[in-house]
Amino acid sequence: DSDGLPDWWEKHYYGGATSADPTAVAANGINTLLESYIAGLDPTDPATRLSISSGWSGDAPVVSWEPAEGRTYTVAWSTNLMSTFQETNLPAGENVFTGFSGQASGFYKVKVRKDQ
Repeated sequence: DSDGLPDWWEKHYYGGATSADPTAVAANGINTLLESYIAGLDPTDPATRLSISSGWSGDAPVVSWEPAEGRTYTVAWSTNLMSTFQETNLPAGENVFTGFSGQASGFYKVKVRKDQ
């Protein structure tokens, strides 16, 4: 029905191809239905979300998450919020980004896109 959500996905979760509004908020209260589709989340489950963890590997920061099948992730990072974020494209299915050794701190964004 040309709303950005595949008909098969709308039928699976909502019973019909025109039953879901892509701008409606998913059951988790965080994402829209379109964002849920792109991230590979169950839009009807209040507990589903893209959970991101951080930590250290030696003296390098590590960011990780549970990947969804058929998605590619990009990690963007910056030393401060007022600077331009640098993006690192990860191979499909990759779910870990290791920053630079000796980097004391920084800010990270994880972006997800649905593979074609």
